[in-house]
Amino acid sequence: MDNVGAIPPSRNHNNHRLVVSVPPTIQLSSAEESVLRKGLKFIPLQRTSDQSRIESDVRRFMRILRLKYHFKDDERDHDYDCDPEDPFAAFSRRKRNWTPSPGKSPTLDLFIQTCLRQIEALRPTPIKRSNLTLLEWAAVRSLRSRRDIVIKAADKGGAVVVWDAELYRAEGHRQLSDQIFYEKVTSDPTLANNTRVHQTIQSLVSQGELPSRAEVLKHDPSDLGNPCFYMLPKIHKIRELSDTPPGRPIVSAISCPTEKVSQFLDAVFQRIVPTLPSYIKDTNHALGVIDEIRFQDERPRLIFTMDVKALYTSIPHPDGLRAIRHFVDRHPLPGISSNSIVRLTELKTFEFNDVFFHQISGVAMGTKMGPSYANLFMGYLEETFFHQYSGPAPELFKRYIDDCFGITSLTHSQLKGFILAMDSFHPSIEYTYEISTSEVNFLDIKAVLTSTGVRTTVHYKETDSHSYLLYLSSHPVKCKDSIPFSQILRLRRLCLEDDEFALQRDRMLDFFRAREYPERVLLKAVRKASLVSREAAMRPRNARKQETQRPILVLTHHPHANQVRNILLQNYGILQAGEDTHRVFSEPPVGSISTGS
Repeated sequence: MDNVGAIPPSRNHNNHRLVVSVPPTIQLSSAEESVLRKGLKFIPLQRTSDQSRIESDVRRFMRILRLKYHFKDDERDHDYDCDPEDPFAAFSRRKRNWTPSPGKSPTLDLFIQTCLRQIEALRPTPIKRSNLTLLEWAAVRSLRSRRDIVIKAADKGGAVVVWDAELYRAEGHRQLSDQIFYEKVTSDPTLANNTRVHQTIQSLVSQGELPSRAEVLKHDPSDLGNPCFYMLPKIHKIRELSDTPPGRPIVSAISCPTEKVSQFLDAVFQRIVPTLPSYIKDTNHALGVIDEIRFQDERPRLIFTMDVKALYTSIPHPDGLRAIRHFVDRHPLPGISSNSIVRLTELKTFEFNDVFFHQISGVAMGTKMGPSYANLFMGYLEETFFHQYSGPAPELFKRYIDDCFGITSLTHSQLKGFILAMDSFHPSIEYTYEISTSEVNFLDIKAVLTSTGVRTTVHYKETDSHSYLLYLSSHPVKCKDSIPFSQILRLRRLCLEDDEFALQRDRMLDFFRAREYPERVLLKAVRKASLVSREAAMRPRNARKQETQRPILVLTHHPHANQVRNILLQNYGILQAGEDTHRVFSEPPVGSISTGS
């Protein structure tokens, strides 16, 4: 085993660009570029805390305590009492503003009054240090005010892309002008769409195709927002510096009329997706499948990948609905008809640059149900194809949404015939593919054929900037310190061989050094990861979080927030000693930190 008592010194490695300008002639000051190189998740350290946010956090915690005491004799858990198999369960936790009035518990009132008085008396000293220079603070204000650029994260690789605003809008209108997929709407359809959602749900409930509790899928008209279309630049598609990258279309559907409907449909579809024969959940699942491959003879093998072109926008609406009906009929839910699921799937409009559009084909990336809908469509397509196809097929064929992976002892011509047959099976679905006698890349896995099976290691895309959270960011220290360990553990899963793991781990340490992580943090991560075998790292973690009856204290991260947390925790003994409260608050609260918005 390699020595984990010391970390090898930093070696020269490929310095990927953290900031990409489209076109390269965009003018950025050195301070603006310095700010952008810190990454879009970087949080500047404010000299003073946001008092209104602290007050909001404290009020929320006090409300939790009053609710817990109010319902102390009720055996139900009013926050968590729901059936995880019920697709309506997530909506049973509606937002409520009601708070029990004071006077029900003298001890609880004393605790709250004591804490509020001490918090109000705090006079924290403004922080003198900052994680930005004066020039960088000025650059932040400058970047916010610029209307000639759009700043987005790259579609893949983590780079920050500064996109000329006119080119960004032109790319958006180029995509939205394709009348196969989109049609322009003359006015804001939000209210009309919300009415349509309400009427559809009401109709399905009255016809007995949905249970009465489906009313929770209706969106409050006072809290409506418009789905917004935006794009992430595909800089990995750029071949020449002068090229404009295509954008990956995404629709942000937060607070839109169909937000809850999409969440409900995703819950229904997610029950079905894992039953698909080709289903791959994620990288860890793929590694588990690959690890089980053992060749029993010395026949030559081929390893291959297939990628569906623009899957989300390419799904014809009638075919997508046919796939949904097919699988929902096969996996019925009590009290929910397949017709109701199909009707709820049909609702989708959005806005871009003050113009409204209706998507008439495909499903929007960014909607909650998008990946599961696309998965079921592809599952139905594959099921139909394999039912009709009579030619030779690969022994292993797996798929993660639109990325396929396989291994076969077929000849090259036989495998190519299979791929071309799949490519021509549906007029809207096209594949790119790669066939190799040695290795391919699938997700973030490099899979290498050996004489007995498949060896794996990590795969980085050429555009990967390795832009991990900068250590100077105003995030909780525990959050930052955990990142190197989690990434080294990820490498432990990806790398089958110990020597390869050690090599890739040392490369990873250099990536973190470039993001200013202290050596003590890296050494701790290396030592901790050395105690975890690959077998242990591969074991699936319990998917369901342990639910707790302890109150949850969430404070927005800032150095001054520690004083508030200390006041609340130090006075918590009042509740634990109180005759009327000690049984309810016998355990201390669970602390949590929010980074804010």
